[in-house]
Amino acid sequence: MSLDQLKITELHTVGPGGPKRSIAVTIALFGASLICYLASPVAASAGAAAPPANDLCIDAQPIGQGIHAFTSIDAGTDGPTSSSCSTFGNQVTWNDVWFRYVVESDGILRVSTCNLIDFDSRIALYEGACSEESGEKGAGGSLVEIGCNDDAPGCAGYSSTVVIACTEGQSILVRIGGFADGATGSGSFELTVQPPCFEGCSEVNQLELEPCGMGTNDGCNTAAYSADADLSMFHEMLSIDVPLCGTWFCDGATRDTDWFMFSVPEPGAMMSVNLHTSDLVVGYLYLARTGCPLELIDYKYGECLTSIPEQWLIPGEYRAIVAPGFESIAQCGPGGTGGDYELLVSEREYDVPIPENDDCANATLVADGAHSFTNFYSTTDGPGQAPTECSEYGPIILADVWFAYEASCSGEVTASVCETANFDTRLEIWGGDCAGAMIACNDDGEGCEGYTSEVSFDATCGSTYLVRVAGYQGARGEGILSIDCAGACCPADFDGDGRVGGSDLAALLGGWNSSSPDLDLTGDGVANGADLAALLGGWGDC
Repeated sequence: MSLDQLKITELHTVGPGGPKRSIAVTIALFGASLICYLASPVAASAGAAAPPANDLCIDAQPIGQGIHAFTSIDAGTDGPTSSSCSTFGNQVTWNDVWFRYVVESDGILRVSTCNLIDFDSRIALYEGACSEESGEKGAGGSLVEIGCNDDAPGCAGYSSTVVIACTEGQSILVRIGGFADGATGSGSFELTVQPPCFEGCSEVNQLELEPCGMGTNDGCNTAAYSADADLSMFHEMLSIDVPLCGTWFCDGATRDTDWFMFSVPEPGAMMSVNLHTSDLVVGYLYLARTGCPLELIDYKYGECLTSIPEQWLIPGEYRAIVAPGFESIAQCGPGGTGGDYELLVSEREYDVPIPENDDCANATLVADGAHSFTNFYSTTDGPGQAPTECSEYGPIILADVWFAYEASCSGEVTASVCETANFDTRLEIWGGDCAGAMIACNDDGEGCEGYTSEVSFDATCGSTYLVRVAGYQGARGEGILSIDCAGACCPADFDGDGRVGGSDLAALLGGWNSSSPDLDLTGDGVANGADLAALLGGWGDC
């Protein structure tokens, strides 16, 4: 039986302390069998890749503020194996490289690989001394972790940001590595020190009633909640335009959520919500309607100032909910860090008066073309329920304005706010006057962004139609209504067959000298020779 042997002399491995070692391997092939013989470790060959110069904690690279290029390729792991960054059961920052920074002024230290690297990173910060023995993962040293982050919110590729309070002269070791063994790469990180963005509440007129950490205003999250419970028991009432100073906590596994209720009176209001927090805490801010499960309107997250932009809220009860991110550490009581926040729900009076065409009886006269409008501060005088064919997503239609359109043709007329309104619209077409019947409607026009509307209907030249523009569930805003008639106008086409001919002449002669408005083409009050001349002048196809 023949024997083929292949000896590989540079199979590189990572030792427990980080430096690369080579192992001589002999692979013997006997038919379909494969046997490996591992020889004793041998010295790294001259061609083996060297680890980064700052691979070991004791070789940490001194740095200042700014952006610093680095690589963790071929780095070992020599830092502590326990960490506050415990994600998916893994606490180790693998394949690490080290830097040392001496703080130049009191403030907030931020170290970030966010969107600057090509691998899944972890960052840990330490005070103390490194172990003098490489390969022991920090054993024998006096390193104390003072900050850690695995995945930062809004950072692509699982990159990281860690933020701590720092003092002038403080010596900090920066450890950057990977989430998993072998997760290495290259890129840059940024180190900055800035003054704190939030140093506590000031000039507030309202205080959160819940003692920090007690969980009495946890809303739908409270253990005592049930479908039959009074929701107000698990919320605190919030005054509009009055800053509230609150407290929260988070230990990385359990966090406090604070739920506040506020009311928006008739006819609604332009509202915004702002949350001020410490640099050390990622604050989550939610705006929702009342009820459990939560009916969310909008949410944002961030550090320092987090804002839900101004938007129109219809009358009713709402919630503003705040919570620290699970990646944050927020502590209660004196000496705690990141445990305070300031919440403000603001109302802005809109500087547009009640629309003149708020009521059907005051509908604005319009022709073909574009017409600007607003339904801010409008009331509802049409039906509050849309018909079945226009209520796929609910029947509520509120805050309407009205237009009176005299058809310029006999044929298809299109009324549209498709992508020309900044709110969720509904359109209805009514025949005749305010006591007439609805003849067409639309909620969301095909291909129209922003849930805007477009509707077409058959019109008769000279007839008046009412166009009702309203908001889905009371949504409000501004926009432009466009009206276009695709046909032609033949006032002498009495029978509506699309042409002026003998039957129309017969109709006029049959009503000669009458006061019928349908036959009085010239508007002089009587069907006479002037109308006959107008009919003959339009003879033929419309």
